[in-house]
Amino acid sequence: SSDIRSLGYKSYVDYNVGVSYDFGNGLALAGSVQGANKKSSYLAVANPGYDFGFGTFGQTIYSPNKARFIVTLSKTL
Repeated sequence: SSDIRSLGYKSYVDYNVGVSYDFGNGLALAGSVQGANKKSSYLAVANPGYDFGFGTFGQTIYSPNKARFIVTLSKTL
């Protein structure tokens, strides 16, 4: 990996750590933490806000790289 680092490419890490449990009868529960290390590298606009000609007000941005806890409950038929 040192030869790749010497080329000047940026280093990013995505992660996903999770657990799951099968209750039986087709019912399962899963939970995981997902995220990435470069939180400010990519920002998405959740609300574009209002542009009055001299600046944007009310704009909301978020980082999809921020760590999130995701829970899934599933049932097969």
